[in-house]
Amino acid sequence: MAHFGARDGVLTSERLLIDTDPVRIEGGGTINLKDETLNLRLQGAPKSFQLVRLRAAINAKGSLAHPTLGIDARQAIGQGALALGLGFLSPLASIIAFIDPGLAKDANCGPLLQEAKTQGAPVKQSAVNNATAPRK
Repeated sequence: MAHFGARDGVLTSERLLIDTDPVRIEGGGTINLKDETLNLRLQGAPKSFQLVRLRAAINAKGSLAHPTLGIDARQAIGQGALALGLGFLSPLASIIAFIDPGLAKDANCGPLLQEAKTQGAPVKQSAVNNATAPRK
């Protein structure tokens, strides 16, 4: 489910949610239709236990025609530093930094979809008037 607000050719996410069986993904960002660029960030959370998981968001940036995908290096470095620190306690303890208990829950999609259906897409009154005005 994605809900974007539009202003001056720029779409700004108000809600971005992808719910699959193994993972719940939430994110946000902008899509600029004037210069055809995007800047989106997606963060996944597993729904089941993961022994090795890198907790870094995925970034999609650049042009719409050729976006660049990458991970948030700061999050990955932070997780690596935690593993290194735990490794000083015990080499086996360093794996704790990469364990994810998988506590993400399913999104309650029914109410979200119903809200989208009842609210519909916001349309400016001037656009409605122009669409219904007789053509010459």
